Amino acid sequence: MELFYHAPLSIWAIPALLRDNPMVPVHLLAFGVQAFVTSLACLVEVWSWADRTVVQKRSITMLYGPYVALGAFMALDMVFRLRGRLLPKRKLA
Repeated sequence: MELFYHAPLSIWAIPALLRDNPMVPVHLLAFGVQAFVTSLACLVEVWSWADRTVVQKRSITMLYGPYVALGAFMALDMVFRLRGRLLPKRKLA
């Protein structure tokens, strides 16, 4: 997934963000949701292991935790960006 989706999208997204490309939020929403869900699934799996110590599980959590947080933040940010573009602006009366 990282080689065929995340890496090419990241290479495209950085300059597209700078150009304010209107498709960025759509692509980064999918990216963020996918990063969040897959990383969270990994953490759930890690904490189900019975043959590892809590210290080992915490170490692995320190590796995966930032990806969960980044994916969640990115997905929420893109939802609000899309919401701002798709919903009509309110007029003050």
